[in-house]
Amino acid sequence: MSFARNPLAGGALVEVSSHHGQQAFLWPTLAFLLLPFLALLSMWWQPTFPDAVPTVLIVGVGVALYLILIRRKNLALSIDTQWCLMALLLFRVCVALWINQHWWWPQAVANPVDDWDKYEEWGWWVSQSMGSLKDAAALPFEELGATYYVGLIYRLVGHNPAALAVSHSLVIAWTALGTFRLATRLGASETVGRRAAVLFSLLPAGLVYGAFPSKDVIVCGVYLLVANLLLEIFLIQGPSVFRVFLLVLSIAVLALTRVAMVYVLGTIILMELFSLPSLRKHMLAVTLAVVALLGTSILFVSWREQTLGRGVLQPIQSIAEWEELPVGQGLEFSSTPESSLAFRLYWNGEWKKAYLIPARSALTLFIPFPPFQFTNLVAIAESLNVWAIALLLPAVAACFRQVSGASTKPWKDLLPCWAPLASVCLAAGAGLPFLQPRYVLPAYPFFCVLASIGFRAEPKHLTKLYELLPVGAGFLLILYKVLK
Repeated sequence: MSFARNPLAGGALVEVSSHHGQQAFLWPTLAFLLLPFLALLSMWWQPTFPDAVPTVLIVGVGVALYLILIRRKNLALSIDTQWCLMALLLFRVCVALWINQHWWWPQAVANPVDDWDKYEEWGWWVSQSMGSLKDAAALPFEELGATYYVGLIYRLVGHNPAALAVSHSLVIAWTALGTFRLATRLGASETVGRRAAVLFSLLPAGLVYGAFPSKDVIVCGVYLLVANLLLEIFLIQGPSVFRVFLLVLSIAVLALTRVAMVYVLGTIILMELFSLPSLRKHMLAVTLAVVALLGTSILFVSWREQTLGRGVLQPIQSIAEWEELPVGQGLEFSSTPESSLAFRLYWNGEWKKAYLIPARSALTLFIPFPPFQFTNLVAIAESLNVWAIALLLPAVAACFRQVSGASTKPWKDLLPCWAPLASVCLAAGAGLPFLQPRYVLPAYPFFCVLASIGFRAEPKHLTKLYELLPVGAGFLLILYKVLK
């Protein structure tokens, strides 16, 4: 193992991989093994709707587009990394097609009750009507992004629901590429970047959400793009017309998909502004970012109010309304309001109870809790996801205690990663009385980056942290029993 100086980590010594041997054939072999399965799944189920493009053609075009993306010269990805990202995409498409064709779509036809079922229905309607302003005015503001995303895909390929699995797999694969880039920039090693991309791509929740049109997948990818853009503008290359334009466009997409994320971005910018002295050299970039953030939000509010005549803030479910729902509605820290840990820890705007916010925010990554909900495929994936996050937690803790000779200021060095993670958890923990596990999906890429960096720590240190994991799980279980 060799080390190099990372300019983003205050000159810290970081791991630099020099391997090109034993894993050189792992990813190509996996990719070639997955191709027959992908071809079989693509041709197994054909759309029964008229004029729809066959699934196998959609898969072929999607894989080709992603191959073109990862082979771009400006990305400078090694052959190992390209094969790794391609194998992960093929695996994701295989899983997504199977879930899409054999679980989600039959259920969406028989009993469309979930948000993604509505996006599919509304998207098909929008694709047929060409998406006029009159159509947009009839939709809730926060559903415009996901609805028009589905509508655009259906406009291109016809009413083939499998296309949504392919497109969402591409979005997550693009997010995995962004995870790789962020981890590489902070860890100065492609090994760290590949490990982060693999960890994110294999999280159970992401595997399932990528099979149907969940808007949280879109939010996750765009949020990570914004974090990478802020890193480039503030610390690496400085502002440019293209980066500022892309930042504004990304904020617009977030506003149309989940408007609360726009204000989460404001928290990130403020954190980086007050924590990184080097930003004083880029006050123009900071000013442009803040103007883009606030200006885009104000413009969209004004556009919605004046042009479409509908307010941005839609009616939300209150705690009282939630209690009237049938038992099992809303997968939270528990299944009923009477025993829900989320309900017990919610501060409800009372400042004397604001001390509950940090604890509740930390627990947002571990929903549902206890992770033993196995009623359907989504519940199974979300429960398994809690176990996966818990297994990565010691590595995340290790990344803040660098290997010998590394920086003594890891919190500041890793700010571009932990600030977006903390902002999502804080917003969910403080702003929502009840939580769905998918609400914190945008935090997972950053969590995986921190875990990937932490895995390069000394084995003895990692072992000690993993030995504490059962103790922490036991303490959390006792806390749950006491508070529920």
